[in-house]
Amino acid sequence: MLVVRAGRQAAGAPDLTQGTLRVRAEVHTGVEQALIGLTRSLALVGSPGDAAYGQMYLRQVGDEALEVGSRSEIRRGFRAMIVARRGRSATHLDYSILRLPGDDSLHAAVLQFELLLIEAIRRLDSDADVRLVGRALRDLDRTERTPLGEPGESMR
Repeated sequence: MLVVRAGRQAAGAPDLTQGTLRVRAEVHTGVEQALIGLTRSLALVGSPGDAAYGQMYLRQVGDEALEVGSRSEIRRGFRAMIVARRGRSATHLDYSILRLPGDDSLHAAVLQFELLLIEAIRRLDSDADVRLVGRALRDLDRTERTPLGEPGESMR
């Protein structure tokens, strides 16, 4: 479990106190290898400046976190964090949404990203313990039942 205490945050560490945890995983690799592997597997552009408006990007922030976002002209796009932390026998990964605007096409893109994230975690460690948390399960179920061609289309 990730515990963040006010005033005890490391310099440059992301603030997840306002986020919604969506995916939690344990992988049997180091933190650095996990972040590098996810970055390569997800193959998103590396900064908002390199992304087209509405396009998603992935960049490293600090030593143990990746920021996921969508470029927005008014800086109100999608924003999430993937945080990796060392455990006793595994690296713990937490993916949390920090900001999600009310745009159906963006919601569909985020759900697709979450499926790609789970695939990327499985590529890192085929025995990874990956869990969808809370509402993520309901959202995924709803997405799988939506007819193709509509927002939330299935990836199958």
